[in-house]
Amino acid sequence: MTAEQEMMEGLKIAAGAGVFIAVVVAGLLLGSGIGS
Repeated sequence: MTAEQEMMEGLKIAAGAGVFIAVVVAGLLLGSGIGS
């Protein structure tokens, strides 16, 4: 694996984690907003 490929894999993982965190945060905000 070249360094470039490793970097792309890292970016994909980071993007996936970022999307997951964004969905969780949005869910929490919407949930608490609807709950109050």
